[in-house]
Parts: sequence; structure tokens; C-alpha cells
Amino acid sequence: LPTIVDQVIHQVNIEKRLAKAEELQRDAERRLRAMNEELESIVQERTAQLERANEELLREIAERKEIERKLEDYNKELQLFAEISSELVSNTVENANKMKNLLNVLLSYSRLGIDANYFQITDASLALENALYELRHLIEESSAKITYDRLPEITADTAQITILFRNIIENVIRSSDNETPMIHISAREDEKEWVFSITNNDPNINLECKEAMFAMFSHLQGNGSNSAIGLVTCKKIIDGHSGRIWVEPNNSEGSTIYFSIPKRQIT
Repeated sequence: LPTIVDQVIHQVNIEKRLAKAEELQRDAERRLRAMNEELESIVQERTAQLERANEELLREIAERKEIERKLEDYNKELQLFAEISSELVSNTVENANKMKNLLNVLLSYSRLGIDANYFQITDASLALENALYELRHLIEESSAKITYDRLPEITADTAQITILFRNIIENVIRSSDNETPMIHISAREDEKEWVFSITNNDPNINLECKEAMFAMFSHLQGNGSNSAIGLVTCKKIIDGHSGRIWVEPNNSEGSTIYFSIPKRQIT
């Protein structure tokens, strides 16, 4: 009998332990589910935070790129503005200098007077050499080659003849497109006058308007010139000496500017 009772008690204890174990297992499963749910919630929350942070970062990157693009466009505009401003300032200064030079030339022209009382025996070769000396820098810069024959003595205003040579030669050099302008000066004696010739090798001189070349603001070339007042001063000097001035084409390339100085006796 005690043995049966012991067995029953033992079986009851086993069942109690099994029930307790099952209860513990169920409790552990509940806690595990709760932990999983909490972990999943945390993961979802962190994921959402990361997505929001990533979106913010991408937005900041996009905004930064937009700012950089605008800055680059702004710098380009500033550079373009600086270039335009520099060009405008340069053009303004250049135009102001041209206007100043033009006013000086016009003033000199207005003051240019020819008085026969100042006529004297003038060595034309010496007047030419003085003109070439005044043009020495232009001659060097342009690589011009200038030759001349022995020129005669004439009755004229020495200073005005120097200006005459200087203006003609300067016009020829500045109007030439040749890398090496070539000019030769000579003179021949006629019955009543000396005829001087300034021959050049420039094929671009416009000979279709020979009469207009010696008018105010004219020039040797048809497409422009650096000489603001052209050859009008030369015409005024020649008129004051009762001579003539004109231009003709050469048999070969280029042209020749002629001017005449009448023979006269000093009284």
C-alpha cells in the first residue's frame, strides 16, 4: 500500500512540475514576443529616423549644389562684367585720347599760316632729314625702308616744308598694309617749278577719289587711317606756296604723291 501511495504522490509531483514548466515556458514566450515587438518598434523608429536624416542630407546636398551653381553663374557674370567694364574703360580712354589728338591737330591746322615773308633758301634734303628724325620711332616700329635722292634748294618756309614731308611720309606709313613699307623721295626740275615725288609700294591706296584725298578728315586708304586730319595740312602748305599736290598710280605696284614748289627769287 505505501508503495502505491508513493507512486501516486510521485506522479502528482511530476504533473505539478510539468504544469509549472509549461507556465514558465508560456511566460518566457510572452516576454520573448514582447521583446521582439519592442525591438521591431525600435528598429522601425530608428529606420524612420535614418530615412528622415538621409532625406535631410540629400536636401542639404541639393541645396548646396544649387548654391554652388548660382555662385559659379555669379562668378561668370562678374568676370564678364569685369571684361566688359575693362573694355569700356579702355575704349573710353582710347576715344578720349583720339579726341584730344584730333583737337590738337585741328588747333595746329587753324594756327597754320603761310607768309611769303618767311620764305628763304631752303635745303629740301635737310628739311626731309629733319622730318625723318621726327618720325624715327614710327619708321622703326613699322620697319619702313626710306630712301631719297639729293634734293634741291628751294625758296620756301623751311619749317612748313619739314611739316609737309613729315605728314606725307607719316600718312603713307600708317596707311600701308605692307610688312615693310618702302618709300623713295626724289625731285625733278621743270621750267618754272620743282616737282617732288614720294613713291611707295602700298597697293591699297584708294586712287578713285584722288581729289578728295587732301580734304579735311580724308585718308590714303578707303577703309580707314590713323591720320585724323589726313593730308589737308599738306594741301594748305602747298597752297600757301602757290604749288600743286596730287597722287598717281605707279607703273608697277603702289603710287606716288607729287607736290610742286614754284621757283621764285627772294626780294
